[in-house]
Amino acid sequence: MEDQRLESASSQPVTAQSRAKNHRDRAKQGKEEHTMKGKDRFWFTLVTAGLAALAPLIVAGVARAADPPWQVRVGGVWVHPNFNFSSIEPEGERLTASSDNATGLGLGIGYRLSDRLGIELGVLRASPSLHLQVQVPTGWVLSADDRLSFTPITAGLAVHLTPGKTFDVYVTPALAFVMYGDLHFAAFGLQTATADLAVDNQWTWALTLGTDVRLGDGPWRINAAVSYVSTSVHAADIENGDPRNVDFNPYIVTLGLGYRF
Repeated sequence: MEDQRLESASSQPVTAQSRAKNHRDRAKQGKEEHTMKGKDRFWFTLVTAGLAALAPLIVAGVARAADPPWQVRVGGVWVHPNFNFSSIEPEGERLTASSDNATGLGLGIGYRLSDRLGIELGVLRASPSLHLQVQVPTGWVLSADDRLSFTPITAGLAVHLTPGKTFDVYVTPALAFVMYGDLHFAAFGLQTATADLAVDNQWTWALTLGTDVRLGDGPWRINAAVSYVSTSVHAADIENGDPRNVDFNPYIVTLGLGYRF
């Protein structure tokens, strides 16, 4: 009997100690589970908030990616040359030249590389009138007019400043090859004089600021742009080869339609 009581007594502390240990283990496990759930909630909240913040950008990016990359533009152009020249010739004649504004037609095609960048090719044709006046030492004045064929071909990189907006504003620095037609001046009066001038083509640069205005959800756009072409009229008299170089540097306003495909 005494041995049984000793055994029972010795077993009670072991059972109590075991229970206490099990309780501590369950509490620790519960705390770890609670901590893990808290971390899960933190990351879930963080990911959800991030997706919610990026959702408008993702939707807009998908909408823009769905737009066709090609666009053709056609429209009317208004050309304003900065062409003025005046000189006193060795024989004493006073030579002056000026130009009028002109209208014409422009055509362009572009390919969108990304939301921000695109490649643009363009060509336009206009023929402003040039006025030539010669005042001779005796006082007589000879005047003559002719139209100068002006055809710049441009290739540039368009930088879109407001991609995905209704007003898609872009800036396009471009390389330009300008083709000119030759000139023929004929003046009739008390004296008759003619002059045939060969005008050189040239490589130069151009800059365009424009916008495409979206018309609803369709492929059509309204296009408006202002361009500047750095160029000069380098002409030489066909008979005597006397060269002249006069700044032309026109500002060009374009208004037309664009079509995405």
